[in-house]
Amino acid sequence: MNTIDLNGNWLVRWYDGQRGMDRYAAEAAGEPDLGRYLEARVPGEIHLDLMRHGIIPDTNKAGQVLAARWVEECFWTYRRVFSVPQEALASGARAWLHFGRIDTVARIMLNGVEVGRHGNSFRPCRVEVTGKLKSGDNVLAVHVESGLFDTADKPAQGYVHLEDGFLNKRHWQRKPQCQLGWDWAPRLSNVGLGGNVSLEWTTESVRVDQFVPLASLDAGLKRGQVDARLFVDGLSTGERRGTLTIEIPELKLSTRKEVVVAPGSNRLETVLEVPSPELWWPIGHGAARLYTVRAVLTCEGAAPITSQARIGFRHVLWDQSVHPQRGSYFKLIVNGRPIFCKGGNFVPADTILARIDAERYRVLVDLAIESNFNFLRVWGGGVYEDDAFYDLCDERGVLVWQEFIYACSRYPMLDEAFHEEAKREAVYQVRRLGCRASLVAWCGNNEMEEGNWHWGFDKKVVHPDYAFFHLTLRRVLTAEDPTRYYQPSSPMSPLGIDPRDPHVGDQHPWNPAADGAALTAAVAKAGQRIVKRLAKGN
Repeated sequence: MNTIDLNGNWLVRWYDGQRGMDRYAAEAAGEPDLGRYLEARVPGEIHLDLMRHGIIPDTNKAGQVLAARWVEECFWTYRRVFSVPQEALASGARAWLHFGRIDTVARIMLNGVEVGRHGNSFRPCRVEVTGKLKSGDNVLAVHVESGLFDTADKPAQGYVHLEDGFLNKRHWQRKPQCQLGWDWAPRLSNVGLGGNVSLEWTTESVRVDQFVPLASLDAGLKRGQVDARLFVDGLSTGERRGTLTIEIPELKLSTRKEVVVAPGSNRLETVLEVPSPELWWPIGHGAARLYTVRAVLTCEGAAPITSQARIGFRHVLWDQSVHPQRGSYFKLIVNGRPIFCKGGNFVPADTILARIDAERYRVLVDLAIESNFNFLRVWGGGVYEDDAFYDLCDERGVLVWQEFIYACSRYPMLDEAFHEEAKREAVYQVRRLGCRASLVAWCGNNEMEEGNWHWGFDKKVVHPDYAFFHLTLRRVLTAEDPTRYYQPSSPMSPLGIDPRDPHVGDQHPWNPAADGAALTAAVAKAGQRIVKRLAKGN
């Protein structure tokens, strides 16, 4: 795969619905009126660009998010001119525009023609532009808005339980839910091109999409196994035969399988047995041993393609057997050893996602470890975190509970388009995170079972999302990651019992301390300490 990096400086302008018509920014011919544009950075976010230009104040200062509210209420157009080499235009070449993250709803224009649309910040956007590129300058324009316009004509009645939901309709928006306001977070709805942007092209017959090595370990801790899955697109008109090789170089182990790549999407799969691997342990219990696993696909009519990932071998059991006194256990057992879990929720590390970098993750994970944490719950109102976060957890032995990003609402899963997009998002994220040794549980959402029992979510006969969390996501995980525990919601008690029942399942005790004032003071002090450490960068 050949790539042109389209990151860096772009031009951006806004349209408030009356002034600054966005269609002019997408015109292919002529120079833009530079007086209407600002310089923008990609990857980035519009609030950050406006702060750099002095148009809005620093949103981290008290009350200034209110002064910037107009930003999410406008359309924004990014514009970039680029050229491509002749081989990308040659007969037989296939080309795509790839956007790592768009927040949130976008129309993509190439040389004045719409080539794609996207509306999910939790899934990359890939648009085929074969035959749409030209010699010389190509004009790429992306019209993007925060999601408010896209949801304006969609219903809120029956979905929301707090009044602000009638305005933001976050239940329709596939973006971090806390950006629309939470009890601990201000409303600051991000908008922009938050991920890497590139043009990709190839003349080969195969394109690799995702590599997913699922590592497992038997209960005796002696036999490891890698169920290696390579997802590829066949780009030719007929089938191509090839060979898939899976290897762990450190162990000098490999396996090879003959495969056939058909036109369209393909899942190539084989199993590698690993006798007596070194184990991956949670922090405080042993070394977090990781191995590199590599896939090499050799296919007729294509150069060899290599993908790799890191895995760890550990046996994970969530013990919910009957307790001898009452109810049931809820214990995490790793490699036959009960783990006393100490940790907390991990929410987005900044109100603007584009400001979060690898160093920020390092500081926060270090602080968690320094606080004697060994467990982080990626909260369902936030974001599927960046790879840098999971890399750190894998390396340091920090256990991760990963929630799908749904929280404290009723979601319109009876809408077919929304439901299908939710499934695509889940499949992508499960494949992306499937190799992570630190990941020990998937969870469908935050507190929606609680809402069904105690917040009136059950007042209507039809629960629009109940089957998604209890059935659809189970099916996705059965197909994509059968190695891990799945729980439809948190808190959750099995067998239809009230999720607040303290004798079964997990709990969300909002008032764990008898002295609420002391707890508040302790949290405030810890928060001040974190801010100071982040400011120092250590």
